[in-house]
Amino acid sequence: MAIILLRSLPSSFKYFRTTLMFGKESLKLEDVIQALQSYAKLDDITESSQGLYAKGKERGREKTKEDKTGNRGRSKSKKKKEKKDGCFECGSTDHWKRNCKIWKKKKAKKEGSSGSASAVTKHESDEELLSVTSGSKAFTN
Repeated sequence: MAIILLRSLPSSFKYFRTTLMFGKESLKLEDVIQALQSYAKLDDITESSQGLYAKGKERGREKTKEDKTGNRGRSKSKKKKEKKDGCFECGSTDHWKRNCKIWKKKKAKKEGSSGSASAVTKHESDEELLSVTSGSKAFTN
């Protein structure tokens, strides 16, 4: 008789029915009726009761707007003062030293002043060769 009563319950009692049928070895009608009454009282209490939900303040650093949107908290790069690169020779920001007309003229002047001189003298007994080179570019072996 207890099983017939449990089978006649609506589908909303599915889990309740399963718990009673498989929870005990023997099932009596009085146990089913008592469980149904307890379930009904519990259901009435949950329908008419009020709940209170409170959330405590989280520990740790406070979440910023970016953190709440899903960013991982990577630091933003700070703006650096804009360096004005330019020519170290004349101080202009329009060009670099390698393109500076003044520097190129000085460089050409230095390279133009360096040169080489050769002198050959011949004696009757032996020959001498004298070679003099000046400048910054010298190749030696």
